[in-house]
Amino acid sequence: LADRSTAFGKTVLATRGVRWLDLGHAIDSLGTWTALAGLQAALDAGELNLLGFDPGALERGVALAGFSQRRQAFSAGLGSLETLRARSAERAAALSERTRSGFGSDAATALQGELDGWIGVAYDRARDLETLAVATAASYEYGLLEAAVAAAGELAAQGRSFLEGLPSDDPALPEATFHYPGKAIAALGSADASLKALVRDIAAFQSTYRAGPAYLSGADSVASWVQRAAALAANAGEFIAQVAPLATEARQRKQQADAARQEAERRMTEAAAALKKADFDTARARLEDAGRRFLASLELEQDPALRRDADRRLQELAASIVKAQNDLVVARTRQLLTQSKDLYSRGLFDQAESSLLQARSVWSATNATAESEVEYWLKLVQTALTVKSGRDIPATAPLYPEMSQLLSLARTYYEEGAALIARKEVSAGVARLILAQQKVDEVKVVFPLNQEARVLELRILKVRDQDQFNRRFADSFLAAKAQVESNLSLAEAYSSLKDLESINPSYRGLRELIVTVEIKL
Repeated sequence: LADRSTAFGKTVLATRGVRWLDLGHAIDSLGTWTALAGLQAALDAGELNLLGFDPGALERGVALAGFSQRRQAFSAGLGSLETLRARSAERAAALSERTRSGFGSDAATALQGELDGWIGVAYDRARDLETLAVATAASYEYGLLEAAVAAAGELAAQGRSFLEGLPSDDPALPEATFHYPGKAIAALGSADASLKALVRDIAAFQSTYRAGPAYLSGADSVASWVQRAAALAANAGEFIAQVAPLATEARQRKQQADAARQEAERRMTEAAAALKKADFDTARARLEDAGRRFLASLELEQDPALRRDADRRLQELAASIVKAQNDLVVARTRQLLTQSKDLYSRGLFDQAESSLLQARSVWSATNATAESEVEYWLKLVQTALTVKSGRDIPATAPLYPEMSQLLSLARTYYEEGAALIARKEVSAGVARLILAQQKVDEVKVVFPLNQEARVLELRILKVRDQDQFNRRFADSFLAAKAQVESNLSLAEAYSSLKDLESINPSYRGLRELIVTVEIKL
């Protein structure tokens, strides 16, 4: 400029050049100061906006977008400040060139230094605010991850509790511990899936906050969250390692519970089929087995609906078995009782007793108390058997052949003697009757109460001496009557009366006395 100037121009430059250049420098710097002031105001507003941002009620994506928007504002400010700093560097270079040309100025140099200083302060502040925005976003995102890991851990703990057992919530079983492997499978499976997804999310979180510029990723306020995320990932990994064996055990218990329930259902079907066939023992055995298997299933896995349904069905089927068996028992008991009465009326007391004992056994299968009519007739039959004992000679008795032969001979001699006397051959007839009496006496030595011998003895006496027979008949009747009235030797009295009845059933008072002694017996 001095080389191109006139002599007057050179004089002006020499005397006023520095001031003119300082003015130009000041005017040029004024725009920078104005822009810097605007950027400082924007940083102030951005800081207030960041500090006032509350992501608590926002959805995660919206909240992170809010943090990103605020960070971008600081990043844009950094870009503008870099532009200002570049322009300021150009002015500083021009000022340095002036100084080398002899037009240096302390005032301009001081102004330039102050401006560069404020630009540096603003630039550092912009970086700090951007770092704060990133660290705040990292804090927020880490908090979400930490809460999610904690929630997944609680879900895993809940799954463990379902598996290991919870206190009873059933008033009917206050001391019981209930297990829920099905719920455990669901809780543990959900926890496992969440934790594995969180491990991936934590890795992405670490990658995101490590990938920024060094001034961001290296800042303690940002790096600390990355480090804490590593610990959080390790915590999630520990949860995953705990969940795996619990889930395996839960699946095994669930399979066992389901298998026991299915077996119980099969036993219920078998019990119902046995009931239709009136196979009550099998039906009851299958029903008891079904109950045990339902209980085994419920011990492995509590299911209130299954417990209620199983109890109801077991009770209903048990009642059906009892009713069906009882109906059959009543019918069979009635049949045996009717049969016993018929046998009794025909004098077949042994068979009647056998039939009544069978009826008693049949009745007791479903009834704790005895059937009164069966017991009544059993007492009658057993009384008759007691009375009859000794009056008959059982075919199984060792002396049965010999006694039968003696009785046969006695009957023959009696019939021959009675026939001879009827033909007026009294002597010969009496001889035969004596022989008959001898055979009867031989039988009575062994079986004194034998009915056939006693009756035959009376018939022999009746043929030989009617008057003596009448006296003996009356004496026997009165003796038996006295025994009945005094309740002494009722069985013996009854035996004597039945013997008299076989000779003269129409004897006055005989039938009534027999009825009386039967009632007493």
